Amino acid sequence: MNYLEKNLVARQNPCSILSNVRSMIIIAVSMNEIAKATNEIRSNKQFYNPEFLTSRQKSNEHWGKVLFYGAQLDYHIVIRQKLSLLKNWILSQLPKIDARVVVDTAPLLEKEWASRAGLGFIGRNSLLIHPKFGSRLFLGTLLLSASIDELRSTPVKNKTLQKAKPAPPNDFVITDPKMSNASTSLSNYCSDNLIKIDDSPIFGIDSDIGCGKCRRCLDNCPTDAILENKTIDARRCLNYWTIEHKSDEIPKEIRVKLKDRLFGCDLCQQVCPWNRFEQKWQPIPFNLTEIQKMSDSEFQENFGKTPISRIKRIGLQRNAQWLEDC
Repeated sequence: MNYLEKNLVARQNPCSILSNVRSMIIIAVSMNEIAKATNEIRSNKQFYNPEFLTSRQKSNEHWGKVLFYGAQLDYHIVIRQKLSLLKNWILSQLPKIDARVVVDTAPLLEKEWASRAGLGFIGRNSLLIHPKFGSRLFLGTLLLSASIDELRSTPVKNKTLQKAKPAPPNDFVITDPKMSNASTSLSNYCSDNLIKIDDSPIFGIDSDIGCGKCRRCLDNCPTDAILENKTIDARRCLNYWTIEHKSDEIPKEIRVKLKDRLFGCDLCQQVCPWNRFEQKWQPIPFNLTEIQKMSDSEFQENFGKTPISRIKRIGLQRNAQWLEDC
């Protein structure tokens, strides 16, 4: 993962993505929204059957667990769709500005910017934590060449949200009755996550008050990958080894820690007190024998639109072999 170090300077400066950027709109989508989007297309038979690889359980066969999000509709698709709708609507109001949607596709420190925008704080597990939705969040950013002052001074056509033409995307409709008859500007629809781009640092946000003295994530990490300075040692993180790692080789001391983890590890999120308010999204068991038999066409048909597609069939089968060798 050397690319993180190489692009560090660029990641701190959104101008490397949109040269004339003046502001950003950052959204956080919960796991519940991802599951909802998945169920919608699954009901239309446009997505894989969840019983594929999970229903043919036999006591003498090996099983591996995939993080819940890994077998859902890829969050990149969900978030890009939402932000693209918002982008198109804003451009209909300010057609002369530039805008770009980013969802893990450009060097940008999403978590740091999201924290600065007020969407949460960075916890000891290095993740963005929202007081209500916890840490199981997926971030997306819309970069704009318009300043916040321009957004504030641009009245929405026909003044009220309900009569705006074209109407803003439903996901971004503000239902506050106090605003229904008010003269409204673009910033009213993104005031909670709109951030100004300037020269002030984005680091140093105090999150100690959010975690307090809690150390559950550090104490429960199976490989001690979470460091005291709220960073992750990727060389030890099981997420890295099961998702980002490209080689077939894995250190023995890491492999034995996998246990039944086929795709990802979120133990630091399972034990986080801030996630107690959210639904418990349990990992999904997959039959390792069936995975090893899977063809390219079967993999693409069933997982082509999921985060699992990132590691391709060969990566999933490699992980299955690691578990079988443990």
